[in-house]
Amino acid sequence: MKLKKLLLLAGVGSLFFFSQNTFAQEINEALAKQQTTIATLENQLTEIQKEQIIAATKEEQQTASLKEIETRIEQLGLEKVTLIKKIESKETLIQAVKDNLAKSGTSDTEHSFATALSVLIKQHKQLETELATIEKKWQQQITDQTTLLEEKASQAQEQTALIEENAHVLATLETEKNKLTELEQQKQKEEEQAAALARTGFLSPLTIPLNVSSPFGYRVDPTGYSGNQHDGIDLTGSYGTPILAARYGTVVEAGYQASAGNYAIIQHDNGYYTYYMHMTELFVSIGQSLETSQQIGTMGTTGNSTGVHLHFGIATGIWSGFVDPASFIL
Repeated sequence: MKLKKLLLLAGVGSLFFFSQNTFAQEINEALAKQQTTIATLENQLTEIQKEQIIAATKEEQQTASLKEIETRIEQLGLEKVTLIKKIESKETLIQAVKDNLAKSGTSDTEHSFATALSVLIKQHKQLETELATIEKKWQQQITDQTTLLEEKASQAQEQTALIEENAHVLATLETEKNKLTELEQQKQKEEEQAAALARTGFLSPLTIPLNVSSPFGYRVDPTGYSGNQHDGIDLTGSYGTPILAARYGTVVEAGYQASAGNYAIIQHDNGYYTYYMHMTELFVSIGQSLETSQQIGTMGTTGNSTGVHLHFGIATGIWSGFVDPASFIL
């Protein structure tokens, strides 16, 4: 019978260690995955920032090109005005020569005016050719300016998209880093709990700071039902405070008792049993295997109780061999 019991306890212990190892593997995998996610986001951010630099450089070049084009347009415009004035001046001279030619009295004078008129007309044509060339150049610069302005507008939209993408990736990166921090904290907490479990054998049965309202040992029983020997410690809290398994194990008793109220007893692989009494709700049943810190119920004041609290006990047997729990969890 002893051998069977020891084998059963060893089996429960193996189950726990398998579960703990599985959890450690899972959290390490989650950490590695999270680190990969963060590295991917950081690379993405680097690429976006490179694209932003390229886009900014391109915008600077476009701005410089636009300034050059504006300068050329201005210069060509001045040249156009100058040529138009010259053409108008030539046209005035041509008309004057024509008038003089009509009034000339001699063949010599007429020949002289005709020669001058021919020269002026030729110069006028040259000026008009120059003006047409300048006009063509000016028009090309206007076309180039329009094209460049459209490209710059498109570039501005691209930069806006890059800025928005950069902000989105930054926000996502911050979220993922927070998740990594939470995982690291979770891992650290689990490691600390594992160390505490290895050191004392048990963890706290509550998620809140422990406050003992009635210690283990002799006392005057406030209910008048249980005698003066207090077989556990009373821990204060409020209705609904989660109550946790202080160590992995198997539920050997669970239900309602007139004195204990809603209660549970868990058998552990280290030779001890833990007791949880006066609960409002009970979430476990006989034969159920529990993990360390798995919730088994909520704090209340059922049974013989003068107020909301958890009666927590540790013993070497079922309803026997009680020891002071304070030396294990405080």
